[in-house]
Amino acid sequence: MIDTIASKVLVVKPTISMVGKSVTDETLTNEVQSEHSIGRDGGAWVKKLYPSHDGKPSALAAIQSIVSQARKFHGLHTLRSSFGDLLPSVAYSDYTARMEEYRAKYDDEADYFSLKFPEILATVREVLNGSFDRNNYPSEYNVRSRFTFTLATAPLPRSSDMLVKYLGEEQTATVQANLARQVEIAAQNGVKQAMERVLQQVAHITDVLTRPSTKIYDSLIDNLQDLLKLVPAFNLTNDPTLSSLVHRCQADLLVAPDVLRESAVNRVIVAGKAKIIADTYGALGNRKLAA
Repeated sequence: MIDTIASKVLVVKPTISMVGKSVTDETLTNEVQSEHSIGRDGGAWVKKLYPSHDGKPSALAAIQSIVSQARKFHGLHTLRSSFGDLLPSVAYSDYTARMEEYRAKYDDEADYFSLKFPEILATVREVLNGSFDRNNYPSEYNVRSRFTFTLATAPLPRSSDMLVKYLGEEQTATVQANLARQVEIAAQNGVKQAMERVLQQVAHITDVLTRPSTKIYDSLIDNLQDLLKLVPAFNLTNDPTLSSLVHRCQADLLVAPDVLRESAVNRVIVAGKAKIIADTYGALGNRKLAA
C-alpha cells in the first residue's frame, strides 16, 4: 500500500522570504511605558518599517499580495502531513506552472523594489520622522538578496528506499513497517482534510442561502465546483465515503448562481439539500474517526 500511495503524491515546499515588515522600537516602547507607568511586560511599540503614505499602499503591498495568492493556491492544492505538504502527482504540471507564474511576478516586484529602494527609504524616513532608524533596513547593495521564492519537490519515501546499510534484517523490517504506518496515517489524514474542506464549503452554502436578503455571488458555487475537481486526486485511499460526498455535491449543489438569485424557493431547496449533506457526511466522518 505504501508504494501505491507514494506513487500518487509528491512532497512540495515553497519557501518565500522578504525584508522585515516591522520591528519593536525600544526607544518608543520605553517612552510609552514611562509616560503611562506600564511595566516592562505590559506591551511594546511595534513599528511598521514600510508604512503607507498619502493614501498610497506600503512599498511591500504588491509583493505581499503575490505571496498571499501563492500561499492560498498552495494550500488549496496540497494536503498537510508529517512528511510535509502533499501534492497529488496528477496535479503536478498545473501546480508548478501556476507557482512559476507567481515566482516570476514576485521576482519582477522584488527587482522593482530593489531599484526604487533609495526612494522608498526617503519616503519612509519622512513618514516615520524621528523614529526612523537606518539600522533597521538592509543596504542598497544586498536588499535584493532578502527576497527569495523557491519551490522544493521530493518524492514520498517508499519501502524500497529503506535499505539501511548498517541495520540488520529485523531492524530494517521495523523501519519499513514504521514508514508504512506513517504513510498510511498521512493518506487517511489527507482524506479527512479533503472531506472537511468540502463540508466547510457545503456549510457556507447553507449559511448564505438561509440568510434573508443576502447577496449571492458566483463564487458561492464556483468555489465548491473548483474544490470538487481537486478532491478525487486527494482521495489517496480510494475512500468510498469521500467519493460519495463528491458525487452528492455535484448532483445536488452545483446549480447556476442565477437560479439562486432569481428564486427564493430554489434557495430554500438547495439550502435544505446542503444541510442534509452536511449532517449526513459530517456524521459519517465522525463515525470513521471514532472507529
